[in-house]
Amino acid sequence: PMHAATAAISKEAAAAAAAAAAAVLTAPVPFRSSNGDDESDAAFLALLKTQATAAAVNNSSSNSDSITTAAAVTGHDLTKLSLSAVDVAKMTRDGVSCMAFHPGTDKLIIAAADKQGKVGLWDIDHQLQQQQEGADASSSSYDGVLMFEPHRDYVSSMKWLNRGSTLMTGSYDGTLRFLDVEKGVWEVVGGLPAGVSAAGWSAGESTPDGSVVYLATSEGDLTVH
Repeated sequence: PMHAATAAISKEAAAAAAAAAAAVLTAPVPFRSSNGDDESDAAFLALLKTQATAAAVNNSSSNSDSITTAAAVTGHDLTKLSLSAVDVAKMTRDGVSCMAFHPGTDKLIIAAADKQGKVGLWDIDHQLQQQQEGADASSSSYDGVLMFEPHRDYVSSMKWLNRGSTLMTGSYDGTLRFLDVEKGVWEVVGGLPAGVSAAGWSAGESTPDGSVVYLATSEGDLTVH
């Protein structure tokens, strides 16, 4: 009887631990970086909001019939390209698994994710803007990059939605999250098949407005949500 009671307690403890882990996995994650502070986080969030608004205005005022033809780029032109230190940044702690450029046209912003569930956001023009404004870059450790931890495993898909007001990320941890720029929160998308966390989402795509999401697992299953 004592062994049976011990086994029952162990099962209850395991179930409680699993429930707690699931709750943490699906809980909203605030827009709070691991390398910045409240000021830099708030400033970057404000930048994302501004860029999303600008992208929406530019889209509504643009002429859909206009076509811009880019000049041809030759091999000789490519040999003139160079990479300076100001154009290099460490965005994630592990190898980059996917990346996506923000659709806004006023600022260069890129998102990148890694194999451990981390997501980095980079305001590419930040350091150049600081130099132009004569600011002392050495007085702050912020270099335009903020790192976040919305997932607990390999991030397999990433896409900006709604003209940059939402960032979609899918992960092997079995969750799909939307970073809502207005709310400043990484929220888990509910209503997805239960038990998928064992395989995780190995690929993902979405319509531009995020109304329909396509998710695949490494086992060959496809979910349309």
